[in-house]
Amino acid sequence: MTQMPPQQPPQQPPQQTAYQPRYRSAAKGGGLPLAALILGITAIIPCLGAALGLTAIILGIVSLVQKRPRTGMSIAGIVLGLVLPVLVMPAILLPTLERTREEAGRVVCLTNLMAIGTAVNVYAADHDDYPPENLDVLVEKGQVEMERLRCPSVDTKRETDYFYYAPGRLSEIDNVPLTLLVCELEENHLGMRNVLYANGSTSSVSEREFRELLDRPENADFARALDEFESQP
Repeated sequence: MTQMPPQQPPQQPPQQTAYQPRYRSAAKGGGLPLAALILGITAIIPCLGAALGLTAIILGIVSLVQKRPRTGMSIAGIVLGLVLPVLVMPAILLPTLERTREEAGRVVCLTNLMAIGTAVNVYAADHDDYPPENLDVLVEKGQVEMERLRCPSVDTKRETDYFYYAPGRLSEIDNVPLTLLVCELEENHLGMRNVLYANGSTSSVSEREFRELLDRPENADFARALDEFESQP
């Protein structure tokens, strides 16, 4: 009797498994740290830096709390969001503060010149309409305080930061509203000068406008005396 060979069970085809990326878990959820990093970098943009930096910090913290991948990006976004606005803001604010300080200094100087003009007119009323020879006379008589002779925008060792020239009897001046009595020195406010006229009024003029005032015939003596004073070492 012929023996039949044992039958082999049918072979099952090999099962195919879906390909899984090796770094799939690292890629998933990486958008938030990346956004934090990008916003942290853009925090250097003037005016928007504070808002962008704050957003970068919030996104970075959220991604760390949620334990998302790319921790380095989250930390970098937080650091940049904190540091860059702090570095940029002074560069933006300092020029503004300097301009504000300069404008405030000019206002104080205008107030000083108004006080000097009032004191000059009071003195002239008591001395047959003649102004004082110099500003020290007004200080000695207590008609003006010594602080009124100082410009807050400069720090000098001079007794006064203003130039004064007595034009003679005030009632004999032809063009009182444009006759210069006091002016600031050139270095007090670069590009601008506060001036006091013989009628007691004041104004803030540019250097070009000031030179035009000096060229007027009624200010010829004032211009000559000022040129000699400013040419001194």
